Amino acid sequence: MKSFRKNKKLILIILLAGLLPLLILAARQIQELRGRAAGTSEVGVRLTPSSGTFNPGEQMTLKIAMHKLATRAINVSGAQAQILVSDKFTINSASCEAPFNSLPFTRITGQNITVMCAISSAETPVAVTAADLPFATLNLTVAGSAVAGSGPVTFTSTRVTEAGVSGQAPDVSTAGESGNYDVGGGGGTPPVTGDVVLSFSPGQVNLPPDSTVKIMADSGTKKVGFTRTVFTFDPAKINLASEITATNPNLSTPVEKTSMAVANQQGKAVIVVASSPSDIPPGGVFELASFTIKAISTVANDTATINFLTSDMQYIDEANQILTLGAIPLSITLNGQNVTVTATPPPGGDFEVPIGSKDVITVDIGGVPGNIPQISFSAELAHTQANPDMYFRLRVKDDLYFVDNPGVVLAPTCNSPSEGEKDFYIPVRAQGNVYKPVASINVPVPSGAGVAKVTADGWVVLEGIAEDRYYTFILKAPKFRGVQVVEHVYLQSGQQSGQVFSWVNNPLEPGDLPNPNDNLLQDCTVNSVDISLMVSRIGSTGGADLKVADVNFDGIVNGNDISKVVNTLSTKPDDDL
Repeated sequence: MKSFRKNKKLILIILLAGLLPLLILAARQIQELRGRAAGTSEVGVRLTPSSGTFNPGEQMTLKIAMHKLATRAINVSGAQAQILVSDKFTINSASCEAPFNSLPFTRITGQNITVMCAISSAETPVAVTAADLPFATLNLTVAGSAVAGSGPVTFTSTRVTEAGVSGQAPDVSTAGESGNYDVGGGGGTPPVTGDVVLSFSPGQVNLPPDSTVKIMADSGTKKVGFTRTVFTFDPAKINLASEITATNPNLSTPVEKTSMAVANQQGKAVIVVASSPSDIPPGGVFELASFTIKAISTVANDTATINFLTSDMQYIDEANQILTLGAIPLSITLNGQNVTVTATPPPGGDFEVPIGSKDVITVDIGGVPGNIPQISFSAELAHTQANPDMYFRLRVKDDLYFVDNPGVVLAPTCNSPSEGEKDFYIPVRAQGNVYKPVASINVPVPSGAGVAKVTADGWVVLEGIAEDRYYTFILKAPKFRGVQVVEHVYLQSGQQSGQVFSWVNNPLEPGDLPNPNDNLLQDCTVNSVDISLMVSRIGSTGGADLKVADVNFDGIVNGNDISKVVNTLSTKPDDDL
């Protein structure tokens, strides 16, 4: 027995002696990996420009560039950075620069930006020199309420990947040189105020291509019964490319409207609309009109504005009181070079998606019976760079229908609800990144769809849905996967505080694309078919292709769109039905 114990100890000692060199080698390799993760500081990363003074409302474009610090030759295949932007700035967009835009990935989360930009495996690595080599562009706007002072833009992580090192992908970056920018304004520009604040949506556009803008009003608690709106522009720089369309169904009485030809001749347009006796005067944030603009100037990086002429305007509430006005102009960049264009994609992208002529969809709410449930909600789309108007589909499922109807076979499909279910196509508009129901939008209705009635203050009328029962909601958007957002909710009649939902923490993920080979229908799943639809449209900026595969609404189908759908494919809970 003693001999066995001695032999056992001897065997353990021999094994430990043999493992010790391996453990030491592993520890050294871990140290080497950690050293590489920190970067070798041979290639600097910085923002250009790294400083400057900008005023509230002013747009600024920053390049993220690399430059060589080492004396040896360095070729790279890509670079990435994580950046924290001061809350003095609004982040408009982030994009990868050529030649590092073959495999782009960008993400904006709050004030944090992540960019990963690389060449494809078939391309030749890029030589880095002492001169700045941009790999990404950031487009920011100084917030209108920003207080004068310093606004830093700082790197929280960087990586520059050296190419041509066999079996390795070493990081040769520095930690990054942050930028520091001064916000002017002599103590800050106060926010625009008034009983009604007028603005444009979007608040900044780049021309060309032509862009559609909306006149928006925020009247807070005031109900507006009469509006006279006047705006001016420089016709030598921009023109209207369409007639002005009054879009609010609750300001249904047209009084005066300047034609496109006259507006382009004078550089001034007037639109006067009022509520009829049967209208519900709008309040809060509402759309007033829309029109399309085009570039006339051919000067590179030219600028223009569209301004409200408040001295010639008048808004009156339902009690015939004159309201005070505030106004925010539209900022326009013309023929931008090295400017990231936040494109407004062609409208549509709906579920059954035939393209027809644009019509203003007017929903006559009228009196809503008191026994019909109504809901209000807010929701987001993941990974978008623009947020156009669209129709969300809300499928409402009666949780206990099968109990009351035991003999009925329930067989829902992606595009057809079953017994005990109903689909509502809801017009929605984004405020920032958050979508909310609105009474009407200037987007074609999905073929065969019934548009839900939405009140002026954003309540969706669930016609055909019985009160005092339990329901499940599945929310879906064009080109996005459906998500079960509510389960077993008890709906009561009318507008109840418990029937206001926020789903912004469960954003819809992109990937369920309309298939041109199947009448542009979606199939309520994300799979290889969706990937193939994107790959076949890589590089396209055509309207039909964008409608199918531009999932982040940046005006081009590229690797950025594919990466978003691959991410969705990796999670794949596909609970549309």
